[in-house]
Amino acid sequence: MARKNALHADLPPGEHPVTGAVRQLYILSCRWKVLFVDGPVYTGDGTAHGICEYNTQTITISGDQNRELQRTTLIHEICHAIDKTHSNNNINDNEQSSQASEVGWYTIFRDPRNDWFFNFIRENYDDR
Repeated sequence: MARKNALHADLPPGEHPVTGAVRQLYILSCRWKVLFVDGPVYTGDGTAHGICEYNTQTITISGDQNRELQRTTLIHEICHAIDKTHSNNNINDNEQSSQASEVGWYTIFRDPRNDWFFNFIRENYDDR
């Protein structure tokens, strides 16, 4: 049985559900753009599955990987965003770092504007 895909309900018909999509993710009350691009993500060192650009608060995810890798890459880049937000606090203690991560993820979980993120992570989970 086909299910409606709530994550991509706002995309025009025929548009790839991930490539070209731009989403907003609220991390520690800061709005980050999440871009899904067609092809690899280019960094100063070559290519990557994703990149977290702190100065523009943008996370870019490569469409050149399967859906599962896109999900784990997004989580990885969110960890960078949370870490960078707290790096100005000079965190060098494991417990402080864990607390910073805890607060960052808590704000993501609690903000209803991030519902698309959870739909993306769970998408087709029952179809495995």
